[in-house]
Amino acid sequence: MIRANAFIVEPGEEWSMSGVPKKLLLVDDEAIITFHLESILTAAGYKVVGTAATGLSAVELAEKTQPDLVLMDIVYP
Repeated sequence: MIRANAFIVEPGEEWSMSGVPKKLLLVDDEAIITFHLESILTAAGYKVVGTAATGLSAVELAEKTQPDLVLMDIVYP
């Protein structure tokens, strides 16, 4: 089962890092994109639990790693 959570910060509302996702899954068919995103996000203190190039592999990884957030490209060839 894959669960989905969302957090919304209204304009002018304060937020804390306690609600920020810690485990991320990156999905893009361009490896250079996931490579750079992983570098940037890791340097910012996030844990990238996996990268995938297809929707099917993303679903399999999401079930296995249970990320807090999935960053996914929505346009595929």
